[in-house]
Amino acid sequence: MGDTLKPESAGPVRLPAPHGLTGRPRSAGIAAPAQPHASRPASPLTAQGGRPPAQAQVQAPLKPDLLMWAIAAMMVTFIWRVQDFSPILAKLRLVILAAILGGAVFLNDKHPFRRISQLRRPLLVITAGILVAGMLGIPTAIVASRAAISLLTEGIPNWAFMVMVACSIRSLRDIEWYALMSLLGAVVYAISVVLFFPPTPDGRLGALVYYDANEFALLLVCHIPFAVYLLRSSATLRQKAIGAFSMAVLALVVMKSGSRGGFVGFLIVMTYVLLRYRGVPARTRLLAVVGGGIVLLLTASDSYWTRMRTLLEPEKDYNYSGQSETGRMEIWKRGVGYMKSSPLLGVGLRGFPVAEGYSAPARAHAIQEQGFKWSVAHNAYVEVGAEIGFPGLVLFIASLITGIVMMARIRPGAAPPGTGPPRDVPLAQMILGSLFGFMVVSTFVSSEQFAFLYLLFGLVLGHRKVTDWLQRARPTGPVPARAGTGPARFGARMPPPPPVRRPAV
Repeated sequence: MGDTLKPESAGPVRLPAPHGLTGRPRSAGIAAPAQPHASRPASPLTAQGGRPPAQAQVQAPLKPDLLMWAIAAMMVTFIWRVQDFSPILAKLRLVILAAILGGAVFLNDKHPFRRISQLRRPLLVITAGILVAGMLGIPTAIVASRAAISLLTEGIPNWAFMVMVACSIRSLRDIEWYALMSLLGAVVYAISVVLFFPPTPDGRLGALVYYDANEFALLLVCHIPFAVYLLRSSATLRQKAIGAFSMAVLALVVMKSGSRGGFVGFLIVMTYVLLRYRGVPARTRLLAVVGGGIVLLLTASDSYWTRMRTLLEPEKDYNYSGQSETGRMEIWKRGVGYMKSSPLLGVGLRGFPVAEGYSAPARAHAIQEQGFKWSVAHNAYVEVGAEIGFPGLVLFIASLITGIVMMARIRPGAAPPGTGPPRDVPLAQMILGSLFGFMVVSTFVSSEQFAFLYLLFGLVLGHRKVTDWLQRARPTGPVPARAGTGPARFGARMPPPPPVRRPAV
């Protein structure tokens, strides 16, 4: 999709090029006459050294290169935490090794379309502002060292990961590849959890690797749009098989998690898929939703539905306001109190559990020589506001809204005619559905530092980078197909434009 086809003769066309990819004219002050066979600007995939190639040539879709594989290794260690499955892998410090490898390959890549200047700045600035808010709160944090370690091990690596993902994307096919890698990671992780981690007596997933059941349910719900994307009509048989299998696994393990937030997110994302994911045919969407629902209904136990019914009768649950000091509603109330007590800088990154240890209920339990749980907020928005203040909360919400708006504004028509099935809108709606799922389930999970969120932001930035360039590079008139051959195919060589005859000086 990122590879653009050039017509043999399309008449005078516009010659825009992405920022930073234009070259200086060969001779100043001499204007070349209009050419009847002018071609569109070369794809950024073929540009070298910041200027178009001398001869027009359409290349086949590029395969994942070393940088993309290095970023995939970061995905495996940042998001899917493969190193936590084995003590031996944990000793290898795979997170650090993957980060060093990815950073080294990224800095060594000189492709002009992989510069940070090609990315849209609003989302970059907003996410960087979240980092700054966390950094400013370190001196006043309850435990300054805890806040500094969080910034160095979570905040900065996540932001750098987002930039690397966005810059590495050369075409919409790269976004498709990243989505497939993340989906496969979710499926393998889910199968491993089901096979090797025994459930609790009530049938829920118990102690997992790194994530708890609620956090894992969030990640699974966010990957449902990825699985549905592979079911689109233009997908290959292998892609459809992977999408159908992944959909069944995601629905099954969301049920096994026993997460009420995951169940709500599952319903929200399924509704989005059915009503708004229009990049996929309606019949396919309906089959995906019905299939996921059937898997959930056939595998859910009575205890699962008993737990889900508490969503309709919240007063019977311990999380309801006043029922328990460690219930969600009481924790959220105390979190709002932490925001009010330190509205600008908060209690510091990863300071919410420590603040719980100094809260009034904790002191009361200490007097009676009783323990009190130092809990996270179980709500990304409450935790962000409490830890980095109201400005940080505004920036966090703005980052989610900005990502959604950027994808919602994608309209059909970025791809040049004859370059294969459209991917721009389906991929944008895939990312949009995942962001919706993240926003909903984050109400029940402290997920603001998840690397997966920054993967989504990276896909948003990469998608807009590619589609913006394609829309600027489109010709003003229709692109004709070659006579008697039908639409041009990928890999076809097009004749070079005729030489430019310059007037004598």
